Amino acid sequence: MTNKVIAIGLDGTDPLLLEKWVGEGSLPNFAKFFEQGGYTRLKNSVEFLGENVGISATEPSWVAFSSGCLPGTTGYWDITTFDPETYQIDSTVKTRPYDFEECPAFFDLGPDVKVCTFDLPVWVPSEKINGPQVMGWGGHFSAGERQSHPKNLLKDLQDRFGECNVFDKDHGAIWDAKYMDWIETELKASIGKRGNIMRHLLKEEAPDLFIGVFPEGHSAGHDLLMYTQDDHPVHADKKMDGKRYDPMLTVYQAIDAEIGKILDEKPEDATLMLFSVHGMDENHSDVLTMAFLPELMYRYSFPGKAVLPAGDITTAPGPVIKSSRRGSWPAALWTEREDSNPLMRMLRPWLPGRFLKKDGDSEELQSPYSRNSSQLNWMPATWYQQQWPKMKAFGLPTFWEGRIRINVKGRDGDGVVDVEDYDAVCKEVSDVILRLKDPRSGQPIAHRVLRTRRTALDNDPKLPDFDLIVDWNDRAVDVMDSPDVGRIGPVPFMRSGSHRPRGLAMAIGPSIAAGSELRYGSIVDLAPSVLSLLGAAPRSKLDGESLFVEGGTSATRKAG
Repeated sequence: MTNKVIAIGLDGTDPLLLEKWVGEGSLPNFAKFFEQGGYTRLKNSVEFLGENVGISATEPSWVAFSSGCLPGTTGYWDITTFDPETYQIDSTVKTRPYDFEECPAFFDLGPDVKVCTFDLPVWVPSEKINGPQVMGWGGHFSAGERQSHPKNLLKDLQDRFGECNVFDKDHGAIWDAKYMDWIETELKASIGKRGNIMRHLLKEEAPDLFIGVFPEGHSAGHDLLMYTQDDHPVHADKKMDGKRYDPMLTVYQAIDAEIGKILDEKPEDATLMLFSVHGMDENHSDVLTMAFLPELMYRYSFPGKAVLPAGDITTAPGPVIKSSRRGSWPAALWTEREDSNPLMRMLRPWLPGRFLKKDGDSEELQSPYSRNSSQLNWMPATWYQQQWPKMKAFGLPTFWEGRIRINVKGRDGDGVVDVEDYDAVCKEVSDVILRLKDPRSGQPIAHRVLRTRRTALDNDPKLPDFDLIVDWNDRAVDVMDSPDVGRIGPVPFMRSGSHRPRGLAMAIGPSIAAGSELRYGSIVDLAPSVLSLLGAAPRSKLDGESLFVEGGTSATRKAG
């Protein structure tokens, strides 16, 4: 094997937005891949009972990239696991969420292939890999401890190139102008340092395969998308020297500049491949999945009760909430919750934060201020956790598509739904969700609801914890109406952008025809594609196939 490959992940980069900016001439180095190499979009999906649904979850997507296997093969669906006996959620945010034992990393290629990885999400440096690996110099969310192999490499890079000031700090409120200015500035600073580190590692280590990631586009997509989209519900303009500009575009222009440097310095016989495991668009999941779905299931299980703001579905909703007295999204939601005492409900949003912590150990709810709460206590779905044993169905805490657990007798510790009623409850819950409407547009909120298992007692360990997955329609929603449980909201948005199950791949190299279209594929096609460019055979079974036909030339795009 003599081929060399540089694979650069563009975390959170949406193909539609990238294509638009390239077409406008704003990203000259990305444009070179369209002109001199090959390009394709990717669609990420999994199959449940014969139906495919898109997946856009960060951690499972990166595990799918590194293993070359879908969640149904690895059994890894989320950074959380649900214990059906205790109703506890175990979060693996700061530990290895997947061990890569059953489905090894595709870049575990033995002693004859030198591999170098830099800030590859959901990866922990391993002595099995022949070459240096760095985890957590920076990034949007590394899902693991900051470390490297060899052990001193991370510190050496920090000492030489500087710290990443964004790491684990890109979670401010979008109504905080100071934070928004800070995140734009620091993302661009991080990109410059990251590019220097990547080029240093490529030169000093001279690996056969280099895998590095620019996660700054992911952070920008969450926070800065509202400046890019004129029709965004919380669209805002930013100006410099009296002229409007797009801060998210400036972040991508910084990435474009670093890609240009890597392209200029790469060996002539090496292939540079860029890829994204998911895209970004206006935020249609944070409010719906983290807040509204758990509230909907709470009201469904306890008719007449409500936690989040309730309203009259016969009236027009209030205006979109674009600011809050609170410094965080969960605090803003917690202060607006319903209360049997109307005076308390009116005063709570205006109380200083220290007074809110006094109701942190409510018997009814587990608040974000509770002494017993987990590291996911900020997510509204966890606030209902104390009530899950009494509920017919509940929304599990997650970041992406809606996920519902049916509380089944004989399977769940305090189950309330008889096994013979499982099908009926699944349909009833699905119908409740499919009747939801956005009162601002009159459009349905959910596209469809899919079941993940045929029977309640299906105990295949590769199945996810959730029984139903909700495929939301592709629009941001801050208020929803249900003919079954009433109005929920309006509430403020957590972030301006959220994930989409579409990615991309592009490459420039000696075997890539200029201006070609690669085969339309999926996230699991990335691993075999890298291996085909490298000229290496996979050492374990992969779920995908190369985006390149035999010999490395491009193929015609399939319909998709």
